[in-house]
Amino acid sequence: MLPIYIDNSEVKVFAREILASIIKNYFLMNEDFGNDYSDLFPEVIYNETKEKCDSAATDIYVWSRDGFERDLSPLHEHALYKILRLENDMEKDHFNQYGESLYFNDVPNYGYPVTEEEESSDFSISDIDMDFYLEYCFQDLDFYQLHDFINLALKTSVSHVNSEFHMDLNDYRDLIPRDIKRKLFETDFQDTSISPYDKKIVLQKNEAVYIMSQNNLNISHSSFGDNINILSDNVKQNKITKHNESIDKIFAGLSEFIVNSKISEEEKQQASYHAQELERALHVKDKCKAKLLHSFLLKSLGPISSLLTIGQFISEKL
Repeated sequence: MLPIYIDNSEVKVFAREILASIIKNYFLMNEDFGNDYSDLFPEVIYNETKEKCDSAATDIYVWSRDGFERDLSPLHEHALYKILRLENDMEKDHFNQYGESLYFNDVPNYGYPVTEEEESSDFSISDIDMDFYLEYCFQDLDFYQLHDFINLALKTSVSHVNSEFHMDLNDYRDLIPRDIKRKLFETDFQDTSISPYDKKIVLQKNEAVYIMSQNNLNISHSSFGDNINILSDNVKQNKITKHNESIDKIFAGLSEFIVNSKISEEEKQQASYHAQELERALHVKDKCKAKLLHSFLLKSLGPISSLLTIGQFISEKL
């Protein structure tokens, strides 16, 4: 069985039956293309490890039809996520053209707006649609935005990214190109021996900044803001932003960043929606949903300071 991260067993059983049909349809359609699974993986990864990728893809098909509980590796998660995205597009096109669903005709009220009462209630079978699978088949989308974490690790260090985002980049080796893998892990190993300098990672103006500081300096950073404090024996600065800064203020800053960002208007609308849903998930302490929405925002906006702060809050407070 493929994972669905909800507690309602009745909904989960029903959802898994439909999920198996969705995945089966992808593989039936793919037979016309000679069982080419390159659309499920980053191009460079598929070119370098075609056999492993093909195996992961077929695993998804087989596992969707058996009775064993299992978690997925990042490579398998990537394959499943792309299948769902591809089938989501097909589902939308079919529904718009024919007024009926490929997969959800047995789901009550499918295609109708969700009422406020239904939105606030516990899971039911009527909640099942493609967005349901994209949201609840994964605990996070770190595997899909891996390049953001890798690029940050190349500027800073693997250990910093692992600590800051509560992850282990070693788990994602199957999704890292060989040349980047060598550079990433070899560089990180070499960095640990640098002396007499200490590596300090700080956030300034929403960008990761790499500072090599002399041992006689103490550098602190506030994960709740963009300012840096460099304290020597004779210099003291007060932190501008405090750890007790309210979530509301952090989200206000996030909203302002979205408005002023250079992404498209459609992407801004999507990011604003995800930010609103993320704030609501935090207030109701829905950690699973919060992590997923946080991943969506990191994917579209990058590792800006407000999202790093929210990520830390999710990990430590929920």
